Amino acid sequence: MTGFRQLGVAEIRRLLAQPWVPSGVKLPPQPWAGDAVAAIIRITNGNFRLLNRLLTQMERILETN
Repeated sequence: MTGFRQLGVAEIRRLLAQPWVPSGVKLPPQPWAGDAVAAIIRITNGNFRLLNRLLTQMERILETN
């Protein structure tokens, strides 16, 4: 079984630079701090599913705080 290829660093940066977030998720306006983008890239390691989950969790945490 073959899976999807990982996103490259440039692709993740491009996604985060445009107003893209998972459906229904509301995050603060971009641009985000460079260290935040670097952490997102490091944590997700190019995995789009993890990127989606992480941004959803970020919204939940921001909402709670």
